[in-house]
Formats: sequence, C-alpha cells, structure tokens
Amino acid sequence: MPQLNTKPAIFLVLLLILAALALATSASASRAARRLLPAGGGEGVVDYVLTPEAEKRAQVIETHLDPGGYADKELYTRGGDLLVCVVQSGTLEMRIEDERILLHAGDAITLDPKVPHTWSNPSRRNRTKVFWVDVPAEY
Repeated sequence: MPQLNTKPAIFLVLLLILAALALATSASASRAARRLLPAGGGEGVVDYVLTPEAEKRAQVIETHLDPGGYADKELYTRGGDLLVCVVQSGTLEMRIEDERILLHAGDAITLDPKVPHTWSNPSRRNRTKVFWVDVPAEY
C-alpha cells in the first residue's frame, strides 16, 4: 500500500535515508555530476542520476516531465525494495494498480516498486520535476 505525505518536510526523510546509508562502511561523493539516463518507454521524460555511479545501496534520480509526459501508458513493475517519490514542482499523477493519486509540489509517496504502477504529468502547460529514491540503486 503506498504511503502519501503532503508535508514539504519529506526532504528531511530523503536526507535521513541518504545519511543512514553514508554511515555504512564507505562513503562516495557526487559533485554536481549528473548522469543522463537513456530514454525509457515513456514520452516527454528526461532522467538524471544524481548519486555517484559506484553507490549501489540507494540512488537519487531527478526527473523532468514535459506537459503530458509519462513513464509508460501501461502499468509496469521494477526490482528493488523501496521507491520514494517527491514532487519538487508541478503535478504528478501516480497510478498504482487501480488507484490514481494526484501529487503536487511538496507531496511525497513511498511504494513497493514490484507493485504495478506508472506515472505522468497531467498538465497541458506546466512541466513537472520529481526526485526519486530507489533502494537499492537500479541504474
């Protein structure tokens, strides 16, 4: 079952997740070096990996969605244990199985990536920017 949080303080949760991972056996840094991910099955989506390539415990991805952009028209699943989504700007529609959830700037949701889902920018005029945390790293 997805968990929704509409408080902007969710960024603290992201920082705590990353800090806890950094307290493990080693640390790595990424100095404003973004890796562009190859285009997936969607349309109007640009993804950047923000965490260092060597980091496999978790991964932060910044996604830019054009108006009407989407990950996939059909529901899909991914590997991993946890997916955290934080909407930085704009609006994001999450489809998780039969449920549709509209998220706005500052909203966050967590879900099991093995549950069928997809997402899109329902706006016809405004871009959307989203941060994802994958545990463990997938790309």
